[in-house]
Amino acid sequence: MRSTPLSGRLLVIVLLTGAAGLAADCGNVNAVLEQVSEARQLAGDLAVQFTKASDAANRAVMADTDDASVVFAKESREAADAVQKDVSTLRPKLESLGFSEETGLLNQFAGRFAEYRTLDQRILDLAVENTNLKRSASHSVPHRRPPKPSRKTSALFDRSSNRWASPRRRGC
Repeated sequence: MRSTPLSGRLLVIVLLTGAAGLAADCGNVNAVLEQVSEARQLAGDLAVQFTKASDAANRAVMADTDDASVVFAKESREAADAVQKDVSTLRPKLESLGFSEETGLLNQFAGRFAEYRTLDQRILDLAVENTNLKRSASHSVPHRRPPKPSRKTSALFDRSSNRWASPRRRGC
């Protein structure tokens, strides 16, 4: 059995004391702890949704087909909408708990997230457009035969094994 470090016990005591102080103002310890738990859950969901939005945007940019790019861009936008919803739901909870520092941090995040969404929208639009351009370019370029190897490259390639010759076999 592992013992809890002193700092862990101290943190629990501080949190319970703070919750008890809030409960004295609000009248019910369980209600305050429930609000804190809901706020924590919303903050966690916000982080997960932000990660999903960012990951889907990256996949949209790297997609090699138009359909995949469109699907990933849609996923990114939906996850970003979920982040916005979590921010809007979390703010009043933090304010009602009197967490002014956390509310300020959330407000800073919300402002920067708005800037992120503006850039992300432009990037997603370009990702889908770029995939369309790549597709149209691949259809318009006639297929050409690969160039014949020169004597220098032919000497480096071992046709019997379909491999490049090792440095020792080339006389290096």
